[in-house]
Amino acid sequence: AASAVSAVSAATAATAVSAASQFWPSVIKDCATLEAGGDPFAFPLWDGPAPERIADAWAQTRREWALAGGPVWAFWTQFFENALAGRPQNWPLLHDIALIPPKDWQGGPDRVHPIIEGMLLERRRSGQESVLDSAIMRAALVDFTFDDMARLMRMVPFDEDTRHLKDPERLQSFLDDAEELRDSLEAFSLAIAANTGVQGAPLVATYLDSYLLELSKARQTRHLRVGLLLERGAMLEALSLDDGCRNGLGGPMTGEFDRLVRRMRDLTARHFAPTLLRMKPLEALVLAPDEDIRKLLSKLEQGIAAVRKVDGDRAIPLNPLDLAVFDDMVRRLRNIVHAIEAAETPQTKLELRENFQKEAASITATVGRYWLRASTAAGKVGEGVDRVVKTQKRIEALEAFVRWVGELWNNFGGGSPPAS
Repeated sequence: AASAVSAVSAATAATAVSAASQFWPSVIKDCATLEAGGDPFAFPLWDGPAPERIADAWAQTRREWALAGGPVWAFWTQFFENALAGRPQNWPLLHDIALIPPKDWQGGPDRVHPIIEGMLLERRRSGQESVLDSAIMRAALVDFTFDDMARLMRMVPFDEDTRHLKDPERLQSFLDDAEELRDSLEAFSLAIAANTGVQGAPLVATYLDSYLLELSKARQTRHLRVGLLLERGAMLEALSLDDGCRNGLGGPMTGEFDRLVRRMRDLTARHFAPTLLRMKPLEALVLAPDEDIRKLLSKLEQGIAAVRKVDGDRAIPLNPLDLAVFDDMVRRLRNIVHAIEAAETPQTKLELRENFQKEAASITATVGRYWLRASTAAGKVGEGVDRVVKTQKRIEALEAFVRWVGELWNNFGGGSPPAS
């Protein structure tokens, strides 16, 4: 027995000496970092491997916290993992947690964890709203609202797009102007339908039909999705400047096309100046000359497919009629890609790539806005808010924006996007 006690004592002493030999170098390094004006929290907690006994204790604690479940135990796990690795911490949140009154801490997890969980949820909601309010996300074609009766998300215009049209006289003025334009567009659409074999005609017909559909809906429902209308008009204007399209249509039809585009532009300027300003940030997203637009198209198709697969658990599904709008967006984007691949001159390819950039950026912002609104409506406010906000501020390229929106579901929807 005496020898066993001696053995245990010797082992304990050896463990203590080993821990001390690893502890003090870490302390010395932290002190040296502070003296040099650095941040010791930017380095791993241990200067080398953690002492075996401490590493084993943390592994056991981590397993127990994982079994306990819940966002607060996950938060504490992430906090200590960040400390071990020297990763950045959420210091404002930790500051607020440290100021929780002692009586709450003394009440144990049952008392203090609901308080911390409330702090986590509030920060996620605040971060989510900051993303929604950012200029690039407010450049979406439409906004989304939750229909509680149908348990569906629906596309709606941004308030500033239609605020002035809520005045009955102004709304009627728009409808009158739009009705005159609609008659002329329908006549031109019939002429295009008779010439679908010429270069550019199918693409013009696609956007023309979409523009007319939005005008028709506005007339029937007095409900206008301004962003969608302006996006169709902008693409028609771009096509009217395309040499290949102009040559294909020929002189008389090109002249009529130009007149119609001017009338659409005038309608936009008279009624929707705030919307044009709202959508301007998307113009800054760069489409690199060597960017593979087929890959970008594929990513956007996957995003739309994921929207279609939403089951109501992590997000609220989109109204089927509005899903058809997303499908139409992708179809038109495919048409642009086909036109780029068929273009005969570098200038035509360049102009069509500019069209692709505008269209893809608009679709991406709209899908991203849906993810945020739909996950919030389902009561799923995910983690990673700080990371999302920070990375969003660094977005300069279209490809990065498409990738960033693809990551929104992970950060706000609680997992990978639904399988497409």
